[in-house]
Amino acid sequence: ENELDVLKSLDLKVWVRSVAAGIFALALMGLEWWFLWSLVVPDAGWQMVLGSWLAARVALWAPVPGAMGVLEAGVLAATLALGGDWSEGIAVCALSRARDLGLMISSAVLSFREWMGWRG
Repeated sequence: ENELDVLKSLDLKVWVRSVAAGIFALALMGLEWWFLWSLVVPDAGWQMVLGSWLAARVALWAPVPGAMGVLEAGVLAATLALGGDWSEGIAVCALSRARDLGLMISSAVLSFREWMGWRG
């Protein structure tokens, strides 16, 4: 039995839960993006928030070697196209990257004891 057959055999409840979890995760990401924009530009319109968020998602999916700067390029392009200032787009990206760094550091700190136990 291959992986495709396993997926086909899943109950409808599993598929519904998976889709609901995906929609919920996207909604949380959108809410976070709105929060970041509200910190930088309190009166940013929904077009700016949604446009830059979609550009960030597409940029992160782009098959770019190393993917260095694709988030920033996508957000900056959308921000400028929608009439925003380049500094606003960069500030939102910087906040997003700071959040990523905080998550990575906290994950490393919280898992250090487990890693040391696994390592022996």
